[in-house]
Amino acid sequence: MKNEKPEDIWIDKQEILLRLHISNRTLQIWRSKGILPFARIGKKIFYRESDLRNLLNAHIRNDTNSGLSRVKFEDSS
Repeated sequence: MKNEKPEDIWIDKQEILLRLHISNRTLQIWRSKGILPFARIGKKIFYRESDLRNLLNAHIRNDTNSGLSRVKFEDSS
């Protein structure tokens, strides 16, 4: 798994919920609105690591008041 590119890594719904600290309903809304692409095998839902990274990068904002300009997405590998 260490040799895989982020776009090759698939993570499950529970991992997304834990990483982003969001509710299942929020993730469901993102799926239904097409905000975060997914794949379903049976009842199990998976997301590409690269799609999650793209979503986060698309919503980066520069906030000069907080001193934070970018959040680094930690690679779990």
